[in-house]
Amino acid sequence: MCAPSSQVERDLDSIVNATGADTRVRPYDNPWLVMGRQNHSSNGHVAFLSLGSNVGHTRNHLTKARQALAGLGVSVEEASACFATEPVDFKDQPWFLNQVIRVRTDLEPMELLQACLRTEQEQGRRRNVAKGPRTLDIDILLYDDLILEDPELQIPHPRIPLRRFVLEPLAALVPDKVHPVLQETFERLLARCEDPSRVERLEETD
Repeated sequence: MCAPSSQVERDLDSIVNATGADTRVRPYDNPWLVMGRQNHSSNGHVAFLSLGSNVGHTRNHLTKARQALAGLGVSVEEASACFATEPVDFKDQPWFLNQVIRVRTDLEPMELLQACLRTEQEQGRRRNVAKGPRTLDIDILLYDDLILEDPELQIPHPRIPLRRFVLEPLAALVPDKVHPVLQETFERLLARCEDPSRVERLEETD
């Protein structure tokens, strides 16, 4: 899971001790940057997003989400296959269709969050029941190698290692990529995942 603030502070203290200078950026100095590496090249930032839907034409919702994000400056570079996934927290609802996409963007993390929320809202997302049915759900899983702990956004997403419906498409897309906090590949995290919920890979039709 995402490193707690105390652990982040200890890691930063070790940097201070090694360099002799306190060059730390804390959450209260800059509310979105905690630690980790960001890609500041002209090619933008690479992020991984989880898409999910279990209301209406679910595959169509995911397709429209990718298109809408592209119009907001979030270019989709690669998409996993779609997976039918059993509900985890609120059981009495239809199965979900889930997918992970790799995107490239010039948006900063909070700007990317707003783009995701706007896309959800434009596709009819209503938050009437916690963990309940939804036309579209978009979560930011990773953003470069950034480790961010903010009341509105945590990166990496803290439930990545706990949720099979996230790990299956993520490991299918980038099996050898290393989790920036846990320092294990997503393929390894999937193999160790104890989530018993069912996840079924679907035939690719789009």
